[in-house]
Amino acid sequence: MLVKIVNFLKKFVSNVLHRTEYVGLENIDKEKLYIFAANHVSALDPAYIMNVIDNLAIMAKAELFKKPIVREVVIACGAFPIERGKKDLKAVLHASRVITDEKKNLLIFPEGTRKANKKGVRAKDGAVCIAEIAGVDIIPVHITENQGLFKKYTVKFGKPMSVNIEQNDKEDIKAVRHNLTKELMERIYSMRDDNE
Repeated sequence: MLVKIVNFLKKFVSNVLHRTEYVGLENIDKEKLYIFAANHVSALDPAYIMNVIDNLAIMAKAELFKKPIVREVVIACGAFPIERGKKDLKAVLHASRVITDEKKNLLIFPEGTRKANKKGVRAKDGAVCIAEIAGVDIIPVHITENQGLFKKYTVKFGKPMSVNIEQNDKEDIKAVRHNLTKELMERIYSMRDDNE
């Protein structure tokens, strides 16, 4: 029952409240699994992605799972928790298994908080680490930043980004991951409209 309600709400939010336009869906190969890495503007952001991407798991902040009713809703959305501000290796390994074992796409917000770009918050390297472990590409996603009720939104899907990290003595793997994360965020924000 709850899953049906979630399915209704994602369509209502995306198609009625905001008349969402999707750009770049041709960049997604339906035969492959991906990590979808998006900027984070509002609590409704997952609905816009869920509306067009099937078989999706969502990495969400652990605080959402502490209240019983909210917990049931986010679980029905396919979400699992991650501890923000910590190196949550357990969640990273779980996320990679969601892709490799459960054969699901993954939605992640690398900045970990809403409107992080305006706050100067640095994105975490989780998306790159999970892509490295699971062996999948990352699709950069940009969600309209200037939001408002009944306003038309645009969700843009960029071209897949491969994560190929060759471990050797000459490179600092952490620095390589950080640089790839920086490139990912540049790809996400390069898709924003001029008026944002």
